[in-house]
Amino acid sequence: MIRDSIPVICYHRIDESDPITPQVFESHLCYFKKAGIRSLGLEEMQRHLSGEQRISEKCLMLTFDDGYQDFYHNAYPLLKQYGIKAVVFLIADRLVPDPDRSISSPALSYDEIHTRAFRGDFRGFLSLEQVLEMQESGLVEFGAHTKTHSVVRISSEITGVYTGQKLKWYFPNAETIKTGDPLFQLSPNLVGPEFIPNPDYVEQFSKLATQPGQNLADIKTRLHTIPKGTFESTEAWQEKLIDEIAGAKKILELKLGKPVTSFCWPWGIESEEAKKVLDNAGYKLLFTLQRGSNSKPEHAFSIKRFSARKKGSNWLFSRLLVFNNTLLSSHYDKKKKTIPSTLPCC
Repeated sequence: MIRDSIPVICYHRIDESDPITPQVFESHLCYFKKAGIRSLGLEEMQRHLSGEQRISEKCLMLTFDDGYQDFYHNAYPLLKQYGIKAVVFLIADRLVPDPDRSISSPALSYDEIHTRAFRGDFRGFLSLEQVLEMQESGLVEFGAHTKTHSVVRISSEITGVYTGQKLKWYFPNAETIKTGDPLFQLSPNLVGPEFIPNPDYVEQFSKLATQPGQNLADIKTRLHTIPKGTFESTEAWQEKLIDEIAGAKKILELKLGKPVTSFCWPWGIESEEAKKVLDNAGYKLLFTLQRGSNSKPEHAFSIKRFSARKKGSNWLFSRLLVFNNTLLSSHYDKKKKTIPSTLPCC
């Protein structure tokens, strides 16, 4: 079989509290080693996609989103043991010095780690010292995952009413929302200008929503004369866009002491306007969460990945068989589910 496409696996956490435990992760590495599958670095991927040096042997790329603390304690020792490379995408503002950082006991949940980070507590993420140590090993490379990993209200469309349910960790200003407040569509701030709700509209909406017998359609009708809010200016959003993309690159390059040329889309949600900024900033490889082929020069700006699962060697064999070949992986290009441009609030 012709191997002309590079399979890329997306991991997040490697932790006992996660489906991908250290034991599961080691079973994956053990399979790669026994099967003679080589792990690639970013430069090799770029040369392959550009056609400069095509790779036909059995290979793959391992990627990790967000840069969690457990990567250093649980994944990195195993990567060293098996001699396998990986790429970690860092949130630039969360890479701060802290030589004494360690895994919490019991381990923090995914939501808790991110919620604490929004309050300036980055202990769930890698420290600068740890990143530099791993970079020095030659096994781990680092890319950007935006500057802040922020989510904003992206539309004036109301999707529901807040009833006290648990909000997602990324919900903007979650501490200020009250029962009865309208819920608006959310998306990473790379997608478009932020929608800023009108406080008067929110107040009137909440009063009606907390009255018996009121439904969303009726409330919208009754309040149709009150402006829902406004969008930030295109100019203001583009400044934020440049800061999230070029700003992240500048921060990471300063701290890592080397060029940062790869970028990972938060939640895999892409934006054409953001792609222009990424190109201008000098990024060469962009990683998404779509599944498909990685074999052509144009794929460098939309590198496909499949998510790791708590499954064994048979599953890994089938995934790698498919995504190692352009013809087979193109089947997923045609059948792939489109990643939504908005995120759930609850």
